[in-house]
Amino acid sequence: MTNARTSGLQRLRQWDNARVGFHGEHWLACGLGLFLVTRRPRHPLARVVSVLAGTALLARALSGRNGPIAGLLGSNDPQSSPGTDALEDALEDFTTFSFTHLDCERTVYRKGTGPAVLLMHEVPGITVEVAHFARRVVDAGFTVFMPHLFGPVGVKTSPFNRFPELVKLCINREFHVLAENRSSPVADWLRGLGRHIHEEMGGRGIGVVGMCVTGNFALTLTLDPWVLAPVLGHPSLPLPITPAKAAAVHVTPETFANARRRSAEDGLKVLGVRFQGDTLFCRAPRFETLRRELGDAFEGIELPALSAKRQPEPPHSVLTIGLVDRAGEPTHEAVERILAFLSERLR
Repeated sequence: MTNARTSGLQRLRQWDNARVGFHGEHWLACGLGLFLVTRRPRHPLARVVSVLAGTALLARALSGRNGPIAGLLGSNDPQSSPGTDALEDALEDFTTFSFTHLDCERTVYRKGTGPAVLLMHEVPGITVEVAHFARRVVDAGFTVFMPHLFGPVGVKTSPFNRFPELVKLCINREFHVLAENRSSPVADWLRGLGRHIHEEMGGRGIGVVGMCVTGNFALTLTLDPWVLAPVLGHPSLPLPITPAKAAAVHVTPETFANARRRSAEDGLKVLGVRFQGDTLFCRAPRFETLRRELGDAFEGIELPALSAKRQPEPPHSVLTIGLVDRAGEPTHEAVERILAFLSERLR
């Protein structure tokens, strides 16, 4: 079933790449999309189909050949990064094990040798792009532990899987997506996994990398002394539905106090990355709060919006769909800095 679907999508991609565009194509798609989204057929099924088709056309108009079709099938964008164009990733080069903590069992993907890094994926799940970043960490000489927290595994990120998974998280009891000055229950499970990893691997300690909705958890995990290298990748919680929430950080005041203490006593450093043009989830006021609370212990990397791989929406995911992983690109250099940070703290 999957192979048949993939083959059909690949044929669609080949046709789409080969066809000749015409002047005003995007304006036509935009107009037709608006018409379909706003019309109100009497039959409920017709309304659903109309809205879905209209939404796809609008996204197409905004993104050209890199719209929903290209997003599903692998991009032909010259910004495309090696290892991120595959339609699917079975993660066959990873081993897996089950870990239970607080009566909750989850699968953890593992790969590599060297100091341990706990990698927490973003929405929609452990995607092709997340797996690419995980392998970059492995290739730098680390052992990656990647728990499956939600969503699909091994799919390519697209608008059609990001939005539904974000909606699910909003009603997931493990994630308090609007909470200010406190964390989510799933962070306690992640702390248990961090302890397990450190007890098994030993060494100086572990690194933790969060992305998007898991970005702030990297800071929460510094409550445990074995977390030595926390990386906050475009931290998105609480969802910035008000100016106060846009500036808030999804951690407790005790977490900030502990990080300041550890910085003074042990030299703890915290690294964060975001795009300057991220107007949706990780806005500038959040990094301003991190700088105010952590002082010199926080190293914030804020990349120009135009350095992101082109997407229909504003830039957000530095380490995955926004990554142009080629030498000289700002996002590539940000990844190199993260790998150097992990090495400095863990070796």
